[in-house]
Amino acid sequence: MKKSEAYIKITALIVCVLLLCAVLADLYRFSICFKAAKNLPPLCETVPIRFLIYGSGSDTVSAVFHLYNSKNEEFAAIERSWKGEALHIDFIGASFGGKTLYFPRCIHGYAAGASAGIPAGISALTSCRRGTRLSRYYMQKELCRLYDFAGYEKDFFRLARYALRLDMFGLSQRISGTPYNPHRTLNLAACEPGKTYIIKTDSNGGLEVLAE
Repeated sequence: MKKSEAYIKITALIVCVLLLCAVLADLYRFSICFKAAKNLPPLCETVPIRFLIYGSGSDTVSAVFHLYNSKNEEFAAIERSWKGEALHIDFIGASFGGKTLYFPRCIHGYAAGASAGIPAGISALTSCRRGTRLSRYYMQKELCRLYDFAGYEKDFFRLARYALRLDMFGLSQRISGTPYNPHRTLNLAACEPGKTYIIKTDSNGGLEVLAE
């Protein structure tokens, strides 16, 4: 056997092993979500995001988004401009045992008609690559900062980790769109500049934008 053929076979074997490990890790993370959801404390409505749109130019929109934990304590703020006519914010969820938790995935600009004819999942994935990914602000080590419940940190983290499908850099890369991993995009085009809005969630899968 030539050395080049041996290298190819070894490389193929390594790739197969890595893929198998990735599949097994994903199955493990999926299986433990059932127990994590069952362990969750009673949840009422939470407000993970409060935002203010400053205004828009010919092709940009400027705004500030504040992130809060379940105790209504702010822990991060994102202030910048996004390219587009309006803003979208993507959420990805974990739905187990009759409970659904949504986690903010990214903020991105949107141009009317830009995604026409493109499947929703593909459009959201490519848009988020150009937008601001939010998981880095609230996913830290073994903690999901959006939910501050003593004794339940691992349960919330496991659900968030499964929903976001984090890569080695801690960034969400993938959207599955399954019943266990729902995806929603909120269109903020109707929000008035200079007015403060909140995004409200609950464990029943509720997700809405409201003016304060």
